[in-house]
Amino acid sequence: MTEIDRRTFLQRLAVSFGVVLTPGTTAAILTGCRPDPGIGRQFFTAAEYLLVGDLVERIIPATDTPGAREAGVPEYVDMLLTHFSDDQVRGEVREQLLALQGWLREHQADRIEHLDPELAETLIAALDQEAFPTAEDGPLPLDGLPGGETPLFRRLKPWTVAGYYTSEVGALQELHQSPMGVYQGDIPFAEVGKTWA
Repeated sequence: MTEIDRRTFLQRLAVSFGVVLTPGTTAAILTGCRPDPGIGRQFFTAAEYLLVGDLVERIIPATDTPGAREAGVPEYVDMLLTHFSDDQVRGEVREQLLALQGWLREHQADRIEHLDPELAETLIAALDQEAFPTAEDGPLPLDGLPGGETPLFRRLKPWTVAGYYTSEVGALQELHQSPMGVYQGDIPFAEVGKTWA
């Protein structure tokens, strides 16, 4: 992929998914960085790594294609924090994950997947509402969420989208190269069955 192709990809990714890519995420994608599977995690503790895996899997869950965890998004986020983030971002993310772990312990769970399914959905919705509030939103449905200057999901959602759709799974299994060759905006979704790149 050439530099121009990557820049075009980033623009389309941000517009398509309505996310803002941070400078660190952009730098990671433009340099073609993918985590080295042999290195393992460098920033996260084991518990943080599992928690981030639970969160990204809720953002892009497995369906007929693998989810964010299987696509290597937790490793990608670990790499972003290790090599493309400053101390302030790393510190805030770590504090937010610790606060979320504390919230989970208060609800007798050490992982999101160990929560009652309804409470887990409410937690994810509250994290999303905290990060991306709308005029229609009322108060957050849960107390004691991580907080911080930049809410956890405001960083984690763009990182998840970028990590997933630049992974082999996201690029080759979730998206497909358009066989049409040219843009055709009136093809019914039922005829193609997937989103086309």
